Parts: sequence; C-alpha cells; structure tokens
Amino acid sequence: MGGTGELASEGIKYLKVYSLGTIFFIIGPACGNVISSEGQIRWTTTSMGIFVTVNIFLNYIFIAVYHGGTAQLAGATVIAMIFAGMFNLAYFILGKSFIPISLKKIVIAIDLLPAIFSVGISSLLYPVVMLIQEFIVFNSISYYGTTHDIAFFGAAGKLILLAFIPVFGLVEALKPVIGMNYGAKQEKRIKKAYLTFGIFGIILLLLIWLPLQLSPRTFLYLILPSVNFTGDDIFNFRILSILTPIFTLAYFSETLFISLGKGKTVFGILLFRIIILNIPMVLLFSRIYGVRGVYSGRLIADIIFILIVFLLTALEFKNLSKLKVEEGKL
Repeated sequence: MGGTGELASEGIKYLKVYSLGTIFFIIGPACGNVISSEGQIRWTTTSMGIFVTVNIFLNYIFIAVYHGGTAQLAGATVIAMIFAGMFNLAYFILGKSFIPISLKKIVIAIDLLPAIFSVGISSLLYPVVMLIQEFIVFNSISYYGTTHDIAFFGAAGKLILLAFIPVFGLVEALKPVIGMNYGAKQEKRIKKAYLTFGIFGIILLLLIWLPLQLSPRTFLYLILPSVNFTGDDIFNFRILSILTPIFTLAYFSETLFISLGKGKTVFGILLFRIIILNIPMVLLFSRIYGVRGVYSGRLIADIIFILIVFLLTALEFKNLSKLKVEEGKL
C-alpha cells in the first residue's frame, strides 16, 4: 500500500492481530443486518455503542496505562468486536428474533442462492475493488509524497468516516422501511422515506461538516496529535471533505437499490465509480499535480459519480410510478 520502513513495520503488526478477529467482524455485522431487517434498530445501535465504548476503553488501558503499541490497538478493536458480535448473537439465542433458531435445522437454501447473490454481489466485491482503489491511491501518494502524506491521507479519511457514522445509522433504519413498503407496493411511501431520511441526513451531516471545515486542525490533532499540519494539508483535507453533506444522498440511493433487489445496479455503479472514474482521475491528476492531484482527482470523480447516482435514482422513482400505474390498470 505504499508504506516503507517503520510505517510498513507498524502496519504489519496491526494487520496480523486484526486478522485474527476476522470471524467476529463477519458475525457481528451479519447478525446486525438481519436484526435491522426486523426493524430492531435500537438493538443494532446498542451493539455499535458497545463496540465503540469497549474499543475506546481498551485503547486507553492498553496505551495510556500499559504503554502498548500498534498490536495492542488492533487487539482492542478485535476484543470490542467480540463483545458486539456476542451481543448480536444473543438476540437470536434469547429468542427475540422472528426467525426460529435451531442448530439441527440449519441447511443451505440452494433455491435462494441466486437471489442472495443478486442482492449481495455488491457487498461481496466491494472490499476487493476498494482495495484496488486504495492500492493506487496510497502508492500514488507514496511516489509523489512522503510518509507524512500517507499518514495524513489515512487520518483525513478516518475523520471523514467518523463524520458519516450518524448517516450509517440512518441507512440501517432506512433499509427495512424501503423493503417493507416495496413489499406492500407502497410506492409513495418509498419516495417519502428516501426524501425524509435524505433531508434529515444532510442537515445532520452539515452540523458535523461545518466545524470540520472551519477548524480542521482541531479535529485532525485528535487523530495525529504530534503532527504539525501544513497549509497544503488543510487545503487537501477540505478538498477531500467538501462533498461530505451531499454524499449522504448517494448512500441512501445505494440503500434504495439494494432494498429494491437491484444488487446488480449497485455493483455496476460501484465498478463505474472506482474503475472508470476514481482510479483514472487519480493517476492522471497526480501525474500533473503530485499529491494534490490525488485529492483533486477524487473530487472530480466524486462529482461525476454523484450526478450519475442522482440520475439513476430519479429514473428508479419514475419506474416505481409506472409499476404503480400498471398495477392499478390490472
């Protein structure tokens, strides 16, 4: 990923420990998706709260008290996910789910696999194409910049991801709303839900985004406390985060397509964004402007991507209206 020397060494330590917890990073979110589909958003929100709380507490204990290192940070994350995963499993073990659980009756539903893959193909391949993108991005930064630039890009991305956490919660709540109304053929409710969640999400993210834009150093210091950020760093951060509020609707559109069973559409959009837009733009602009080009290339790619997603969303709403009209005639 472009890391060398101490940066690569510490990354390897983190990855080795983090990889040990892979099974729990599957169990927790997988159970959480089923729980969310039953409308139990409070349970999944509590699970995420457990993960964050335990992670922060253990980070403090391992680092501040026992003066641990990178491996201990990864261990804290793994242990936190174990707690969150067990909490989600308890939902089924305690019989709170609509789905009866019996180990003796567990079988592979062969007849459902095509539908499962159709909806889940985007989630299945998303990490793969994201890895390709990050490989290009980090190696471009490594080639044209320094280890400082690599660390800064990672910190900036993490900060923006943290800002999106409330939106991810709204996405989980939107999934069952769209799915249930689609099953009930309530086309108007689907549109209303999308717009309601979208407007609220933009307002919520604006309240987080504005402080990030006005005082980015304050928040970046929380992740990289010992780094002196340059004027170029701050400008690059603003480029990377400028579309954050409007990007909320892109997440809701993805949720809309998945909830309507349009997994292939989501996968197509994903490939288009990363393979056709992001990677070529990053390679082109970084060759011209260096590290700044990585940020500028992603910004231009994201603008084009958002416009396309909005167009596809409008067409999907138009198709839903047509289906309602045709059903009425029948």
